[in-house]
Amino acid sequence: MNNDVQEPDDLGNGNARSPITEADLHGYVDGQLAPARIASVEHFLATHPEERARVLEWEEQNKTLRRLLSPATRYTRSSRAIECGNVSMCDDYRP
Repeated sequence: MNNDVQEPDDLGNGNARSPITEADLHGYVDGQLAPARIASVEHFLATHPEERARVLEWEEQNKTLRRLLSPATRYTRSSRAIECGNVSMCDDYRP
């Protein structure tokens, strides 16, 4: 573990009855935890508001990344114009 990372005092090894780890929090946000571990993380978050705020921030970051990186938003008219070299020369140009 990086010594620069500050973690709550009650973080542990991540099994169902152990204290919650940083990896558990990330796994929770990413939807990668077993149902029993989800319940443990949710209980932890309910009693640790600072950690809950971090998790909410990560969830918002994930939503933003999904929106920005989705295929529908990656291929915009401006990226098409760059490929064409000139917006007015693109087949699908509509002023």
